[in-house]
Amino acid sequence: MKKYEEAKEIFAGRNSYSKTDHDATFMHMKEDRMKNGQLKPGYNIQAATTNQYVVDFALYPNPTDFKTLEPFLEQMTTLDKFDKIVADAGYGSEYNYSMLEEEYSDKQYYIPYTMYEKEQTRKYKNDPTKLANWFYDEQGDYYLDQNGVRFSFKHYSRRKDKTTGQVRYNPNWQYLKEKAKAVLQSPEGRYIYSMRKYDVEPIFGHLKNVFGMRRTHLRGKKKVETDIGIAFMMMNLSKYWNRRWPKDQSSLCENKNNKEKDGQAAQIKSWIDRLLVSES
Repeated sequence: MKKYEEAKEIFAGRNSYSKTDHDATFMHMKEDRMKNGQLKPGYNIQAATTNQYVVDFALYPNPTDFKTLEPFLEQMTTLDKFDKIVADAGYGSEYNYSMLEEEYSDKQYYIPYTMYEKEQTRKYKNDPTKLANWFYDEQGDYYLDQNGVRFSFKHYSRRKDKTTGQVRYNPNWQYLKEKAKAVLQSPEGRYIYSMRKYDVEPIFGHLKNVFGMRRTHLRGKKKVETDIGIAFMMMNLSKYWNRRWPKDQSSLCENKNNKEKDGQAAQIKSWIDRLLVSES
């Protein structure tokens, strides 16, 4: 019994945990070489960027993104310096929209809901069975489908009929989706959201392909945060160097002796290794 109680305490509301790292949760990874949907212990990295610089990050044990938005915004120390919040459809939910409306009303958010991209397709727009394609009269409180059939509000009910279909309508969720759609389809919204993939996505590609960090060799959330934090710090410094250093000076640096470069790289690696050992 004690064994099960200890395991329940380690779970902490999750569905799984790793025996070698109790803070990690089993989740599907994007890189699946076996193509069998295998689960691996890991963390969900959340990062906030501006101009491809990482301004904040955090690690979470849950694989879904929409549950991480609220705690991530709460722990951000630089949030007051920004007036826009941009994220992909993984964060678009009624709870997150309501939270942003209530707690961050001074900021404009550009976050599509899950079905937003699909609703923009021709096939979806021409589908007469989709509720989004029906006309809704707010004053009369009724829907009108593409065949002219009127669906009026009758009463609230919890009954589920097997022989007839159902039309579910959530006025608050519908209002929030329409507002998000209007923002995203405005000229400013189209431009700002289109820049998201050029801002935040490259940092993860840079982390994997340039720094070669596809996994961490440390265990425990605190140590993994240190490992990821050092990598993001190095990325920011290298990007700052490349952007601020003149091209003519860069060309001079490229002509330097390779041995000197190797010596500097080895010195930096040694410093990082000592830092990681001290953290552990």
